[in-house]
This record gives sequence, C-alpha cells and structure tokens, in this order.
Amino acid sequence: MKKIILASVILLYQINAFSQEAGVNTAFRVKQQVKQYWSGTWENYERLTFTFLENGRISEKLKEVFTLNTSTGSWNTFSKEVYIYDSLGRTVETTINQWNNGSWTNYYRIKTEFDQLGNISLKTSESWLNSAWQMQIGEQRFYSYSANAIPDSLQINSWNTSTLQFENRRKYYFQASGNSVSAVNTKTWNTDWMPEKQYANLQFYSNYSSGDFLGWFNNNRNAYEVQTFQNSAFQNYEKGTIDMQYPGKLNSEHYQNWLSNAWTDSIKNEYEYNSDGNITEKRNYSFTNGAWFQYDGSHHTYDTDSDGNISIQTNYAWLNQAFEKQDRIQFIYELFSGINEKADLKFALYPNPTKDFVTIQGKDLNETEIEILDIYGQKVKNAVLQDNKINLKGFENGFYFVKIEYIGTFKVLVNSNVE
Repeated sequence: MKKIILASVILLYQINAFSQEAGVNTAFRVKQQVKQYWSGTWENYERLTFTFLENGRISEKLKEVFTLNTSTGSWNTFSKEVYIYDSLGRTVETTINQWNNGSWTNYYRIKTEFDQLGNISLKTSESWLNSAWQMQIGEQRFYSYSANAIPDSLQINSWNTSTLQFENRRKYYFQASGNSVSAVNTKTWNTDWMPEKQYANLQFYSNYSSGDFLGWFNNNRNAYEVQTFQNSAFQNYEKGTIDMQYPGKLNSEHYQNWLSNAWTDSIKNEYEYNSDGNITEKRNYSFTNGAWFQYDGSHHTYDTDSDGNISIQTNYAWLNQAFEKQDRIQFIYELFSGINEKADLKFALYPNPTKDFVTIQGKDLNETEIEILDIYGQKVKNAVLQDNKINLKGFENGFYFVKIEYIGTFKVLVNSNVE
C-alpha cells in the first residue's frame, strides 16, 4: 500500500499535491474523490474533481453534491476553487466560486503575501458583496529579525470591519538559542500593549529553516510550558509534551494544567499508523476522577487497487464507547507522466544553516535537476544533485530557495560563520 496525502501542507516545503510514486518516470495522482456516508448502505454526498497545471500543482478543484431529484439521483455542480501560485510554488490566491443559475459567481477569496524571508506578511479573506470584493478577515504580520535571521519579534494587526482599517492585536517576542527558539512572550492590545502569555522551556523537533515562522512555531514544538499574566504576575497555566516522527506526524500529545499549585493531567492524544505511514487510529483522552477516559477518536482502514494505490479510505468515529462506521472516500487516479519516481514526502535538508554543502535526506535524488534562487526569486544557478548534496560553497551569506524538480522548494540559510 502507498501513502496518499489529502492535504498538501508540508512545513519544510510544499510538495505537489496528491502525487505518488508509481514506477520509473510515471506517477499516479488523484483525479477525483467520491465521498459517501453510511446509513446502512453507502450513499453519495460529495464529489471533488481536480485539474492540474503542467508542473503538477492543482489549478482547480470542482465540487459537486449528490441530489436525490430522481429515483437514482444525480451529481450537481456546487462550487470550485481556483489556485494561483508565485514563482516559488507558494499559493498566493485561492478564489471560491459558486454555481448559480447556470453560471459561476464570485463568493470568497483568500490572498497571501510573503516577506523576503518567506514568512507570511499579509493574509486576507474577502467576500463578494455588492459586485465587489470586500475584506472580512485580514491579518498583517510585521517581523523583525536577528543577525541569524530568526525573528526577534512579530506584531499581528487584525482588520476591523467597522473602522475598515488594521488595528493592533498581538505581539510575539522570541528569545533565540542558537538556531532555535527557547522562549516566547506575547502581549495583547487594549489601549496599550498588555502582557498575555509566556512560553518557557521550549523544545523543538527541528530548527527553524523554512516556511512561515508562526506556523512552524505552532506545529513544531515537542515540549513547552505556558504561563498567563494574572494579578500583575505570570502564573503557571499549561504544560505540553508532544512526540513526533517528523513535523506534522504525531505519535502522542500529553497536556497538563496548573491546579492547586501542581501540574495535573488534562488531555492526551495517541496516534497509530500502518506500515505505509497512513493514520489508522487517533484516540483522545481526558483525565477524569483520577483516570484516563477516552471521549473521542477516529479509526481508518484502507483498500488498494491493482497498482497499490489507496482506492478506498473508510472512516470510523468514536460513538457510544466504540468506533462506528461514518463515511468513506473513493479515489480515482490518472497516470501523470514525467514525475520522477524519486518523488516522496519524507524529505529533510541538513545542515541548515550551512557554510558549504547541504544534504537532502530521503530517497536517492542523484542526478535530479535543481534551481537555486535568491530571496527575490531570481535564478542564481542551475545544478544537478550529486550524492543528494547541494554545493553552496562560495555563496554570499543569506537565504536561498532550492527548487527540486517535481519535489518542491526548500529554503536554505548560507552562513559562512557556521561551525
């Protein structure tokens, strides 16, 4: 069985959604998903169809819903999502259109801008009202950086739909230890900046290297303590320990709250996977009356087709203290010629920062073509990987983007002072 990725958001880089290896110079990708719910028999309720660009990224997602308007029912067009990318393959605009009276009408739009180090600087959500796009949710992010390019601080401003302007909301202050972050303090705005929380004893799965920093901070922690500001002082609030195989793939989570001057168990989550890395079970527990009690969870099984691709994913929910069948997704594939068989999801790039060479950990990518871009997206060099290594010796200090054919984009920091 092979692994399928239903949502392509990888912290270190963005990889082509729905791609799978399938033999030399070919690959299968999901062309369509059919969703069904269980009511004693399987009943259709939603169908998604994907259109792709030449580089393999999704250009459009069409959604249809099943309507029982006849004895057999029929699929009816409902909405579509259209994606726009920048030169680094990052999604900068997603537009949702609805199908009304035989034509497409604008409905919702999400736009994203990035700063020179790849962190999100502006994200807006707009609705189509009175024949124009009107902002409903907006978030500005202003980073300041230290010499090693780790953020010193981040200020977030939010869009006020009443005043129609951005207003102060929250500030983050980061304390760095080497190439990672050891503590974070936050403040909120209420006529002035007021202390809110502080995160201490932070431990991370990997150092900051790529992707939006705030997303990395929220998803890459594997140990932390939180204190909240109360009665003019910081008070213990929450402690968390998170075990990950790699960012985004959790083994377990354990959270405690500060009660009666002691850390007290609160919630824990446990995860199981099959040999192909697909999640098979998630169990959610709360600590009640001195014991762990499972209050929620999910269970998943997978069928495969003759090519080894997942053909059906069946989902079970935790109800009445047992897993009960809920829904399933059927996958329909198309053969995508031109994707190198070396494409895989489990890649890491190290050391990062580097003063000369970086190695890509994953499958053998020898002889794979790459492009090296500067922070402005301008091509600096074309190269071919040798022994999975990239030679950056002699490059000026700073950030560079490494685009690997059919894989995705990594961000690398070159620093000649690295030991």
